Amino acid sequence: MESCRYRKCVICGIRNLPKSSTAVLASFPLDPDRCRLWVKASGIEDFVHVPIEKLHQSKYVCGSHFAPECFNSKGNRLPSSAVPTLRLNRPLLSDDLFAEFPLHVKSNHAKFEKGKILCNFM
Repeated sequence: MESCRYRKCVICGIRNLPKSSTAVLASFPLDPDRCRLWVKASGIEDFVHVPIEKLHQSKYVCGSHFAPECFNSKGNRLPSSAVPTLRLNRPLLSDDLFAEFPLHVKSNHAKFEKGKILCNFM
């Protein structure tokens, strides 16, 4: 039996089963500038310290936090410029928190530099 993984909006907590609903749950963007705006809008300070690749893989925002004009004509897609601005439950995060944002997942591959092997560990 296949395990059920729920996706949940990080702002309001609404849950949705994958492929079972028409509700929009958008994953955090991989673009660093847009991701910064989404993290800021989420109001969740811990997200500042999470690599953007991990945010993209596991964190979502539902369609109720986007203005209606952000969606395509069918109402099921957001453009790459969309940022959540509606019904935000927490205050926006301060720009001071983003000094080291974005973080990226370190590669598991060894790097070669002038004949030496430098290993990156996660």
